[in-house]
Amino acid sequence: MAARILVIFCALALPAVARAALPDWSGTWYAIGSKAADPNAGATSSADPSVIQLTAKALAMRAAVKADPTWIENAARCEPRGMPSDMSPPAMGVEFLLTPGRVTTIAENGFVRRIYTDGRSHPPDPDPTFAGNSVGHWEGDTLVVDTIAITSSAELAPQVYETGKTHIVERMRRISADRLEIDGTVTDPDLLKRPWTYRQMFRRATTPMDEFVCTQDNRDGTGKVDLTPPAG
Repeated sequence: MAARILVIFCALALPAVARAALPDWSGTWYAIGSKAADPNAGATSSADPSVIQLTAKALAMRAAVKADPTWIENAARCEPRGMPSDMSPPAMGVEFLLTPGRVTTIAENGFVRRIYTDGRSHPPDPDPTFAGNSVGHWEGDTLVVDTIAITSSAELAPQVYETGKTHIVERMRRISADRLEIDGTVTDPDLLKRPWTYRQMFRRATTPMDEFVCTQDNRDGTGKVDLTPPAG
């Protein structure tokens, strides 16, 4: 009897999401199109919130990076672009692993993200990473995710690197058998004049992801980065 009571107590002590049925996000998901209306828009006066509105500081950073002859974008160095870009790698799949207390995303390019749904808060002094520190909670079948502590090596936009103040809130949900969407809002007082909002759609594929090893694809016979454009 004592053992039975202990089992019941442990089950009740689990977070509600651990005891509830999790949504089915199985399969491999591929991004459809771009998450931003125009990620290079910069100083445009468009009222569309999906167009990135860069601050003078961000535009100055972009100009300095473009003028640096040694600059190479992250992807050419086999580094992640960072959040939120690596949630939708071009022409590459993403898997969502839903387990009690955590959602793990694995992209074909090797980018792994851990979203904790066990009720924890962000740590007081998290180490910056490309994925950032992500905590989330379930609102029905929608996963709400809050992400901070993104490394300054991550690219928010082309030639614009994050400052450590970037904050991302996402709402993820599957809207049909073969469609999943992420609605995101990005704020950064140093880089963005206003919050940047986006909707990224995904389609579910029937085939598994392939193996992709960046270091086997981005270097020539000398072992150096090969930036030669393809013929034709």
